[in-house]
Amino acid sequence: MADSFFDLDHYNSLAGRWEKESSKKEAERDRQELHDLRCALIKYLNRFFVVVKSRNPEILELEYDETGQSIVDFTRRHVRQHWSLYSKKFMQNQWFGCGSKREVDRLVFEVDPVKVSPREFNMFLGLRIERDFDVAGTKLDEDCIAPILELLRDVWAEGNTYVYDYILNWMAYPLKVKRKTGVCLVVISDQGYGKGTIAHDLLGVHIYGEVLNDRQSGSYAQITDIEHIVGKFNTASCMRLLINADECSSFGGAYKQNNKLKSLITSTTRLMEAKGLDPVNISDFANFLMTTNNDEPGVAHSIDNKHFTQPLTRRGLVTRDRDGDHRFLTLPPPQAVLKLLKEQGLFFV
Repeated sequence: MADSFFDLDHYNSLAGRWEKESSKKEAERDRQELHDLRCALIKYLNRFFVVVKSRNPEILELEYDETGQSIVDFTRRHVRQHWSLYSKKFMQNQWFGCGSKREVDRLVFEVDPVKVSPREFNMFLGLRIERDFDVAGTKLDEDCIAPILELLRDVWAEGNTYVYDYILNWMAYPLKVKRKTGVCLVVISDQGYGKGTIAHDLLGVHIYGEVLNDRQSGSYAQITDIEHIVGKFNTASCMRLLINADECSSFGGAYKQNNKLKSLITSTTRLMEAKGLDPVNISDFANFLMTTNNDEPGVAHSIDNKHFTQPLTRRGLVTRDRDGDHRFLTLPPPQAVLKLLKEQGLFFV
């Protein structure tokens, strides 16, 4: 089985042997061993590192799944930052300058892999749930997902069939069509109405996949500061398919920020900026779901016709078991919910 992570000890061992052999006098060198070591090092480095050509080149470090076949994460670094991590100079002096190094012309973020050329690196690594489960082969158990549907129908939609269908369609559309809805769903309620259960736990963490620390592989991010969305350094909210803006209190009166947000709800491209790296213009597939306990969220007034607001006024997310004890709703298998959403009939585009 192929390695999932770059093994620095393995690299240092090979590079040390190459340096030792190459430092010998010409007559004493074993040219075949030197050639074989160089080929082995370049092959190993090409598995884990990709050079991105640009005015200021950068290097991607790749991480693979347990099988060693699929890329599950990557790290972007400026060339100088990358070199500072490694003491052996083979990478700088031999690999980076050779014509056989792994190299791409640009970075893209594209949910349809057919649109990605061999000279591009696609930063969209797929939904985490589709890497972990066979969604197509999942049996749709309606009894198991009934509690979630009841919550959406009876609590979120307050029994209104149109609102219930609209919410389901809003959730299903980006998963089926792979495009933005162009509508920000704003959910307002007191605590205990299932906002976090649906938005964060089910959709965010279990279906789209949450971004953890500096990892890039998650397609979901929960944001509590609007600057992470509209600020200069915005990698926390770029390359995402779902963004949950939870209690973003800095909306009120910040008209410039709100106008930027309003544009992002429908825009199809976005400039991604990270510290120390060149900005990258990428496709934008992010859908926005805002959750708040505030009865008068400033954002709902600032994004005018680009939002659908649903205040929740009925009972909260508490059920009663046979013994009379209160318990919070248990999440159904996320792959079953995803299958349901992908089979959902759509009435808006």
